Amino acid sequence: MNFRDFEVYEIGIYEGENQISKITLVRHLSPILIERIFRNLPIKAFTLILRNKLLLNINISASAVRKVYSHSPGDISYDPVQKAITIYFDNETDYLEKIGYVSEGLENLKKLKSGIFLSLNKFKPV
Repeated sequence: MNFRDFEVYEIGIYEGENQISKITLVRHLSPILIERIFRNLPIKAFTLILRNKLLLNINISASAVRKVYSHSPGDISYDPVQKAITIYFDNETDYLEKIGYVSEGLENLKKLKSGIFLSLNKFKPV
């Protein structure tokens, strides 16, 4: 069974009124954190580009983990120190727990610049 088969929450990432991406959070990977994120929607997120990943600062508290995780392009984790959703553009190994994946628009996210505000909201199919 694939982790993508479990209960998921879909969130649209918007630049102004335009949806640029859709992310999917998999509830069983971190139920408390994902519930906190989903209940706080809509959220304004400040962007920061670091080497091969995008950080979306959403200012939600979470505890750190001590396990090493391997991430693939499109994976999503949460950085409790930065209080940010982390979206990976390349393979990477770190201590950030995987919480989901980018289901649409990874290329759009790669084009973003640091220092802009995006909004995260419950996904509404067009």
